[in-house]
Amino acid sequence: MKTKKLKVGDILIAKDVCKMEDEPFQETLTVGKSYQIIGIYNDYFEIIDDEDKPHGFWYDDYDEIFFVDKIVEEVRTDLLERSQTGIEKYGTTLDRTDIDLEGWIKHLREELMDATLYLKRIEKELKKL
Repeated sequence: MKTKKLKVGDILIAKDVCKMEDEPFQETLTVGKSYQIIGIYNDYFEIIDDEDKPHGFWYDDYDEIFFVDKIVEEVRTDLLERSQTGIEKYGTTLDRTDIDLEGWIKHLREELMDATLYLKRIEKELKKL
């Protein structure tokens, strides 16, 4: 069962129209809409939609109702790890106010130049294959 891998904060996407009529849950979801897990309990989990409306579902219903975009979750994890590394290295977040718009543009340009160099290096490796 996929639910064992679920954690608070995960984003789920409804893959089927769902009308839950089992007590205590009487829910309706929208296909393709994303929902965030806010609580995990013994036999059910709780999610919220983009309007912060809570919904509850039994674990047994998970596979029929939701799917997790694994690629999105991997990138999300990468971003959170990158953020933590930046906080540890620089002692601040991207909310900092000591850099003006031109400074942010310069940072982005430098990062994109680095990315171009990495691509060139990868191309050279691929030509060796």
